[in-house]
Amino acid sequence: MTIRRHLLACAMTAALGLLWAGCSAGSAAEKQKHHFMVLSNATPGQENRLVEWYSGQHFHDLLNIEGVTAAQFFKLSAPQYREGQPHPLQYLVIWEIETDDLAAVFARVQKGLATGTTVRSDAMDGPTSTNNTFTPVTKRITAEDVRGKSVAEVLSLSRLAK
Repeated sequence: MTIRRHLLACAMTAALGLLWAGCSAGSAAEKQKHHFMVLSNATPGQENRLVEWYSGQHFHDLLNIEGVTAAQFFKLSAPQYREGQPHPLQYLVIWEIETDDLAAVFARVQKGLATGTTVRSDAMDGPTSTNNTFTPVTKRITAEDVRGKSVAEVLSLSRLAK
């Protein structure tokens, strides 16, 4: 049986609430989507270099790492929803990761940084940066998806398959 057919059989038996001996915790894991978000600032006077490094070199390096599938770089917008609130970090990059082993992807990133195959830039003010990784709780839902639907229908649309 191919891995694809095995996973399909496991998914179908799980959907029916059944247990099949061939679908144990040791079988091939399903890839999950993650969003690795890095908030940072440019080193003073290095904003243009930071944008160039992120959107060129850093995208190149990390998107060549297995499991890292997409990236987008952002700058803080004006105005903000809560103007009186401090917004100390001006830049955000969202890395999309698809894997069944998130720790292994992070290990590959760390290895690249340690060996120099992933290039750092002094244009990024490292000490002020922070990062978090999130896994979706719902499907992505658009305004078009919800038009004309009840709350219960939207709830049903937004649920991830288990």
